[in-house]
Amino acid sequence: MTTNNTLSVNITMKRLQLIREYVALQEKLVSAAVSKLSPGASEYDFEESLAAKTTIDDGTTWLAKAHGLGVMFTNPKSRTVVDAHIGFIDAPNVFDAWRLVQYCESTQRTNEDLKSWQETLEELTRNGTIEPHRRHERHYVMK
Repeated sequence: MTTNNTLSVNITMKRLQLIREYVALQEKLVSAAVSKLSPGASEYDFEESLAAKTTIDDGTTWLAKAHGLGVMFTNPKSRTVVDAHIGFIDAPNVFDAWRLVQYCESTQRTNEDLKSWQETLEELTRNGTIEPHRRHERHYVMK
């Protein structure tokens, strides 16, 4: 294996770990937020019933702000951002390159660009680690 291939594999593995971390956190946040929604609320009318704060199982409180295509959770202490897509109620494990870039930037772990993240997601799709989400183009789920 060449040095470039080894580097590429290392970057991909590091990013896969970040994806798993992001998805686990997003699932906790979404679960906590959904538990407080009005009965029968859907992903399209969550804005009216979304609580401004969400507390997850480790006791951490996050701010929640609905926006056009989802809800942005922000940890006020660490400034970590998890931006869940509008389909989060039915699929809290969905992610895309843009949301991963936001998360990584907010945790100050990487400053790589959107294109390189999209390439990583395409590579992980080819090798069967993740798969495209059934409803949203360029959104993915773990296998």
